[in-house]
Amino acid sequence: MTAPARDPIASEARRAKRERLLGDSPACVRCGLAEIDSLIAVKRGVLEAHHVVGRANDEDLTVALCRNCHAVVTERYRDAGVSLNRPPTVLHQLAAILRAQSALLIDLGHRGVLLADALCQLIALLDREFPSWRAIARVVTWRAR
Repeated sequence: MTAPARDPIASEARRAKRERLLGDSPACVRCGLAEIDSLIAVKRGVLEAHHVVGRANDEDLTVALCRNCHAVVTERYRDAGVSLNRPPTVLHQLAAILRAQSALLIDLGHRGVLLADALCQLIALLDREFPSWRAIARVVTWRAR
């Protein structure tokens, strides 16, 4: 069986369409996936709008997540007891909002620790393989604004 023939024109058309849909620098806020060719198409785009505190609690507060991360975060909300149904009172709504925000922050915190660990591994590798990198890195500074 032979591989299907490549169609570079169709491939470029798909890429151009994704770029039009996503705009500049599209990325999932959770995993950082920004490889435009890897993003999976969903109903109205490639990244999904995740309702940060649940659609029933605030329909307008959204962030962009890739399809996989959206599923993960939604499941974490369920595990944290976040009701995704319209709350019966404003107090129930506030409790759901606090649960959802906390669940998302915990998840992002865990992801941040993993990223910091990966960065420390990279530093160790650079020290081992390219020890002169530290002289270059001293030129670059970072400060919170």
